[in-house]
Amino acid sequence: MPPENQHETERKILFLTVSDFPYGFGEPFLESELPFLCKHFDQVHIIITQYSEKNYPNHNDIIFQFPENCILQNFNFNLTRSEKIALSSVVRYKWWIFYEFYQIFIRNRSLPNFYKIKVVLAWVKKAHKYFETLKNYIQRIKTDNDKFLFYSYWTTEFTLGNILLSTYFKNSAVTTRAHGWDVYCERNPYSYLPFRTLILKKVDAFFTISEHGKNYIQQKYSTALPINVYCRPLGTPEICDHYEPPEAPDNQPLLILTLAFISPVKRLDLAAKSVEILLKENIAITWTHIGSGNPKYEQDFLASLENLRKKYSWFSYDYRGLKNKHQVKEILTNEYFDLLLNTSDYEGLPVSMMEAMSAGIPCVGRDVGGIREIIQNNVNGFLCPSKSTPEDIAKALKAYHLWPSEDKKKMRQNAYSTWKDKFSAEKNYEIFAHDLLKLLKTKTEIKNENSYKECARCVFNTRNYPRLDLGLDGLCQFCRTYDLRINQIKSKIGSGELEEIIQKIKKHKGKYNCIVGVSGGIDSSYTVYYAKKILGLNPLAVHLDNGWNSEIAVQNIRNVLEHLNVDLYTHVIEWDEFKDLQMAYLKASVVDIEVLTDHAIIATLYRAAKKFGIKYILSGENFTTEGVLPPEWVFSKIDLVNLKAIHKRFGKRKIKTFPTLGILKKLAYEKIWGIRYIPLLEYVHYDKKAAKELLKKECGWRDYGGKHHESTFTKIFQTCILPDKFGIDKRISHFSTLICAGQMDREEALKELKKPAISEEEKENLLKFLRQKFNLSETEWYQIMQSPPVPHTYYPSHTKFLARFREAVDKLL
Repeated sequence: MPPENQHETERKILFLTVSDFPYGFGEPFLESELPFLCKHFDQVHIIITQYSEKNYPNHNDIIFQFPENCILQNFNFNLTRSEKIALSSVVRYKWWIFYEFYQIFIRNRSLPNFYKIKVVLAWVKKAHKYFETLKNYIQRIKTDNDKFLFYSYWTTEFTLGNILLSTYFKNSAVTTRAHGWDVYCERNPYSYLPFRTLILKKVDAFFTISEHGKNYIQQKYSTALPINVYCRPLGTPEICDHYEPPEAPDNQPLLILTLAFISPVKRLDLAAKSVEILLKENIAITWTHIGSGNPKYEQDFLASLENLRKKYSWFSYDYRGLKNKHQVKEILTNEYFDLLLNTSDYEGLPVSMMEAMSAGIPCVGRDVGGIREIIQNNVNGFLCPSKSTPEDIAKALKAYHLWPSEDKKKMRQNAYSTWKDKFSAEKNYEIFAHDLLKLLKTKTEIKNENSYKECARCVFNTRNYPRLDLGLDGLCQFCRTYDLRINQIKSKIGSGELEEIIQKIKKHKGKYNCIVGVSGGIDSSYTVYYAKKILGLNPLAVHLDNGWNSEIAVQNIRNVLEHLNVDLYTHVIEWDEFKDLQMAYLKASVVDIEVLTDHAIIATLYRAAKKFGIKYILSGENFTTEGVLPPEWVFSKIDLVNLKAIHKRFGKRKIKTFPTLGILKKLAYEKIWGIRYIPLLEYVHYDKKAAKELLKKECGWRDYGGKHHESTFTKIFQTCILPDKFGIDKRISHFSTLICAGQMDREEALKELKKPAISEEEKENLLKFLRQKFNLSETEWYQIMQSPPVPHTYYPSHTKFLARFREAVDKLL
């Protein structure tokens, strides 16, 4: 059935790449998913990649059902002997191969490995064969207004083929889903999954079936900035129209169900050992198993069951073998089981647990993969440790066995409620189908520049940032990047990494063992407080005086350092020199005039570290409260090429007291002199409001208003120059970051943004002070403010070179 309200000549076509559905048991859950996909797409072409006449000699071998608007296309993309040795595709996609080898052998520092090289080449050749085959097939069926979505059910070499297809057919989008083995590298030979970084960069959306899998992908491939990764769990159909927890049969043995493919990873041997512990305690058990496997493993498993039956007369087992989805549903509907037991070493988010809970059967499982996303310990089942012993699992089984019948009934109801809330096929697959449709629409339709959009979480919208890019969850690119980075930062907290750093710092011999930059602001003040008072370090406070310190900032530095008994080292930039640099930036008409101060602060910290022989710089920089910031609003703080080019063009004085730091000098500080730059607040739980109250109470610290307003120039820059000349309200960024950090309410932020940052009277006084300090007339200032904005990269810049290099690499890929 075609989607509603669709133009007659427009067709939305989904190409779904599978392994052997509907002929084999590789993708049984697709039978539940397909009706929802077919509801929203005009046609669904199922591209079967492992079809062969040998495996499926006739078309009557179909095991699973599928809707009428599904079209089966049977292919076998195994490489022939000549294709294996051919080099044409290798040459054609050489940049993909070079990029992957760079990821393997240089970025990941892996030794050359024949297996990995062979797999990379095979993936490229299969992807090319798939691309050519599907391209010819699509050209035969397409019309001018067709919109294509290429969706691979597994993340394999055929995902690469779909990326090629989406590049060739411009009116298309590409996505993939990853489950278990195609998520976790450790489940593959040499812990290697090919082309993951490239795939994450190229697909429009990457779906995992568990939050654990999503977090794993984002952590492991963080350099690819994978903000387009979404968790969309699978789902199972409802077992019955109205669920009522049944009464447990009286005087019955403990009825255990295992529902799994028989393989070493499922650890059915661990389940057998756990069961035997209970049998030794004279607890009667009946074990039912559904599922088959490799004949050898199947035989070994059956032998272990038979051995238990012979040893213990109060044990019995019922081996049902392989059953299809409908047969499993029939069993779960009509038979009573106490618990589903899962003892796997690895899992994504097991559908067997969803099926069991849909019948109100509590589950016992190990804390691996996404299992904790379905089992709530002692609520709807029992969550055992990831490295469970047989005793751990036996303890969980026994606990349930000894529970009163009312508690068992409540747990069964909780199990069913978990399924209904989180893993209903009707709910999950409808959401997923809408996601795919939205993905296709976003990618293929011309964006209406006048349409208004806003982020579902922060205060960015298309009025204050026209290039806003909303993801499938309604979050902007900044919120998604924030979530990605903050998860990486949170992984540091409690990891022991900070403790190791502190121990190394304390080993330093000398009066000071670290350096902390101070400005009088909250972040730097709390950093020096935490270093001295909490960590017990002996920091040297370093301050840069550029002639713009406010009285509050100066007093804050004095109060905090005197309270902590910390010494201060200050580097003063000659005012006429710094004024000349700032005037050059104002005349250059670039957006980030604060580059000068930030650059000088970083350079001063490194210089001071070398001067005093100190190896560690502790910085108050932190992503938690500073992470949401559009790249167009700032510029690289260590692009010395750009800084010197702007000064050479518009400046008049020589640079003498202004500290500079280029890439090579920074590398020398770090690699030759061994100086480390540590963003301390990213290793601790940092609450800005709580930090302010603590410093006020203990150190007499005073608030200065807006973010970084401890500097008078920063206050003028953010409240006068940025809004009036560049149309930027920096509060949008500051508030959005605090919202993401959970330290500000969105409604509160929107309310604050309706107010002016400062009053007109204060604004007029600040600008008057600025003109006097710069010796500028009102006319000269007016000319500066009216000159059109110019990008930093208009002037020579190493950032521009790196950006062009990355752009060239992306084009090659």
